[in-house]
Amino acid sequence: MKATRDIEYKNVEELTLDINNPRFAELYVGNGSEDNLIQYLLDNEAGIEVAKSIIAADEFYSDRPLWVLKKGHEYIVKDGNRRCAAVKALQLPGKFAIDLPKTIIEEVPIIVYDDEEDLNKRIFLEHANNTFRSWERIAQAIEVYKLFKSGTDLKLMSELDSQPGQLIKLASFYKAAVIYGEDSLKKLLTRGRGRTGGRTIIFERLFKYSDKCGYKFKAKPSFEISIHDETKFKSYILSLINLLESDLGYEIKTDTIDGEKEDFMSRLKPYGFDYFFIESDEDKQDIEVAKSDNSDLISTGESIKHTAGKCATENENVNSNENYEDKTDIEKSYNNGSTTNEDKNNNSLSAVKNSGKRGSTKTKPTIVRKKIPAGVRNRISECYGLPAIQNPIAKLALVRIVYECTLKYIVEHTHYSSKNKLPKSNHFQSAYRDKKNIPYPSTNFDELHKNFIKLIKNQGMKRTFENFKMDQLQQIIHNYNAVGIPTNATNYCAELIPILDFLLADENVFLSSIDLTNIS
Repeated sequence: MKATRDIEYKNVEELTLDINNPRFAELYVGNGSEDNLIQYLLDNEAGIEVAKSIIAADEFYSDRPLWVLKKGHEYIVKDGNRRCAAVKALQLPGKFAIDLPKTIIEEVPIIVYDDEEDLNKRIFLEHANNTFRSWERIAQAIEVYKLFKSGTDLKLMSELDSQPGQLIKLASFYKAAVIYGEDSLKKLLTRGRGRTGGRTIIFERLFKYSDKCGYKFKAKPSFEISIHDETKFKSYILSLINLLESDLGYEIKTDTIDGEKEDFMSRLKPYGFDYFFIESDEDKQDIEVAKSDNSDLISTGESIKHTAGKCATENENVNSNENYEDKTDIEKSYNNGSTTNEDKNNNSLSAVKNSGKRGSTKTKPTIVRKKIPAGVRNRISECYGLPAIQNPIAKLALVRIVYECTLKYIVEHTHYSSKNKLPKSNHFQSAYRDKKNIPYPSTNFDELHKNFIKLIKNQGMKRTFENFKMDQLQQIIHNYNAVGIPTNATNYCAELIPILDFLLADENVFLSSIDLTNIS
């Protein structure tokens, strides 16, 4: 038996916080500096409560030493990072925006370890009792998943949680989802200071509807996620993130999901994911054939640098046609107003009529704004009438053309005051002029896209625009080694619908949806 380790005392400035601590390393969003890490622990890991308890006790308890790993001349805090961060923050409370009195604790008790493996085992045994249960659920899941992947037996993990399988599911889901959700997902899962984050339970509650969201979980003893439709899974993750970011009042709770049941998933449709969309059997068969034919050519792995998008046909003035139409929806189809049965079957967006019932999907955008020129209407009609199966690249090209022409028209024909239109404002000048104020020969659509997004008030809709990747369209269209497939074209068309609905809303509704306070 090893002898009991002695408690030492060390100046807090000689201690280094552990940025790789399993409790928060996966979820930490920051620049890695100590000040930034302290702020993160205060805001997201209840470090502020630890600081308050130190003030209340008027001491740092000597019987609760920090466990420290000595590496060369460095002392890394492996257990007790929140307490160490709290002590450091209390020395300069104003710097870290905490409303507590300045408190100097020069030395804190520590136990020093030289063997990291020995220390990790000691930490595990400690966490198996009380400490682990105070962690956020996502942090618990990540730690259990790490043990699971290292070969730790499920029975041993049951000492940490009675249902380790559920934590493995959650962690493997997070590992797959964070690829697309990135920092936005991390911020939703961590419980920040005030009413931010802490939405892990929402994601977990929706596991029951996983199969129609592109994923499912393997049976015991694996429990891990299995993604069977990457495109659908990505769309689901991004849409749910957008929805929760828009829920500023935290009105969406577990009771909401339990009450609405599967109907809750319809909330994702405005953000680009239609849970109730049903493809016809023929569409599925055609798409599978196309996937098979193109499986070797879908991607070359090349990294194509995206240059500023230009509308090749911009010299054609879409406003020259004065035969404006005031119809509230697109009624013309690709083939001179008539669509053959073959076209309907081949276009997966038209597989189900928009009947408003479960299982239906919106097949095209709605034009509410008046006096939209025929040039814009015709491009939209052609895009949503063109069969994806036979013409995937052409349809993808039209998606970009439709977006750019619609955005350009709306920006250039919307008055932000009685006399001035949006393009006359300083906000949009980078889309029309260079830094020397010399006009571009054609509109810089990357700048137009970027500057317009800054005006959108609703965070969910802002994310919908941000997630519409024009550079990916550019790569598919212009990379002669890439072969478009119908699902790509269909998905981009579907993603464009809520964007066009936003742009083509009634002008007063549109103006109320954008922030004009900084327009001059």
